[in-house]
Amino acid sequence: MGNDEIAENNADLCLFLERYADERESLEQGLSNEDRFNHWFETELAYYANVALPDKKGD
Repeated sequence: MGNDEIAENNADLCLFLERYADERESLEQGLSNEDRFNHWFETELAYYANVALPDKKGD
């Protein structure tokens, strides 16, 4: 599943999840605020909005 080497979007997804965890932690620790977190999140959503994931056949 998530470690399929030919899945070109795996690295992007892993990076997004890592940054999400970092942003959440900053928010929870008071190092960031909700507006900054929401701005980051909306920016990420906009960046990936046009990425189409192909259907994986034969699984």
